[in-house]
Amino acid sequence: DKYRKKEGEITSGKMLHVINNAQKVAEEQAREARRSTQEYGESIRNQRELIYQMRDRIIESPRMDLDYFRKVEEELIENFLNENGKEYSKNLILRFAMDNIAYRLDLYPEEEDLADEASVKSYLMKLFERAYEKQMSLLEDEKTRNRFCELMMLKAIDEAWIEQVDFTQQLRGIISGRQYASRNPLFEFNKESYKAFQKMQKEVKIRMMRNILLGEISRGKDGALKVLVP
Repeated sequence: DKYRKKEGEITSGKMLHVINNAQKVAEEQAREARRSTQEYGESIRNQRELIYQMRDRIIESPRMDLDYFRKVEEELIENFLNENGKEYSKNLILRFAMDNIAYRLDLYPEEEDLADEASVKSYLMKLFERAYEKQMSLLEDEKTRNRFCELMMLKAIDEAWIEQVDFTQQLRGIISGRQYASRNPLFEFNKESYKAFQKMQKEVKIRMMRNILLGEISRGKDGALKVLVP
């Protein structure tokens, strides 16, 4: 009996040791999970703060007129030409114009409009100014026009941010997988998330201008303004 009791005590001691170790491992894993969540969350919080600042600049902007949007459109056109190796084929230019400026063109490019970069930019900017003025003519006063542009820009930001948050959630799951086991997961997450955020900032400008130029403006029976965004 004494032997059995002693044997039982040894067995219990071993079990207690195993249980204590398992508990320590579980507690350490929980601490690591909390720390990891906080670190991943910090990256998202920083991006969210930049989004808030972007929205605030639009809301607090005293005036958004043709000159303001002309600068934005010029930047987008330059990016488009650079990304396509400054190729000036008629089909490529028309595709860009109909995707980003006007679904129906009332000014088609002549041969001289495709001669060089300056000519292409000039042609696309003419299309932009026509499309912008046409949209603004559907809105009765400056206050309504400013409000329309503000809402179209904010919508572009909000939609892009929703997609960015969704991407970062998927990214975290991927980076935590086996293929990144030998790397620093947080470093990889921050690097890829930041690259995606930079891309999103460029995409926001494209969406802003598309919303303003391609949004279908109409009035409800009660006279309320309605806009179908592209």
